[in-house]
Amino acid sequence: MAECVDATGRRMVYERYRRSMAISAFQYGDKFKLLCNGCPNQGRNLSCPPHSPSFETHIEVATEAVVICVRLPQEYFGNLPPTDRYHACFRQASHLLLTVLDDYRQQGRPVAGSGPCLVCERCSIEEGFEACRNPKGRTYSLESLGVDVIGLLKGSFDLDLEWNSPEKNAPSVCAVGAAFLA
Repeated sequence: MAECVDATGRRMVYERYRRSMAISAFQYGDKFKLLCNGCPNQGRNLSCPPHSPSFETHIEVATEAVVICVRLPQEYFGNLPPTDRYHACFRQASHLLLTVLDDYRQQGRPVAGSGPCLVCERCSIEEGFEACRNPKGRTYSLESLGVDVIGLLKGSFDLDLEWNSPEKNAPSVCAVGAAFLA
């Protein structure tokens, strides 16, 4: 368990998981990268396909990874409608994940987060520019690199990804990322 304080001063308790593993344990490829098709961020964020590299290109010569999962309860966002609640919770979980990943990035390690890059308030591609304003901070997601995130989460921590549906809200939201080590 870990805790943080959000921008409003509210204290939130969340789960944080971490596991080291060999790169050979990752399942990845174009079939997983194609799962980004249909996402509203595809082509609208310079960290998302078609702008994201392949997994092999991104990890460079890494042979090991530290996989990290932040699992945040949606109850902290209960004042929002269900769709907004999920997205607000995911955004907060992603920011918590990036805090951990930034320590590795500062060491010169390649990292991958979860979902679209959140470094800039608005991606420069939405303003008609083809270059990232913050290339050192840009964070590709595992899914945009073609990683089987569902399998990685299940195999690493025995957790399932959950989404809200019209019938049921997921109790928690997970943001999964990794730092790659040589």
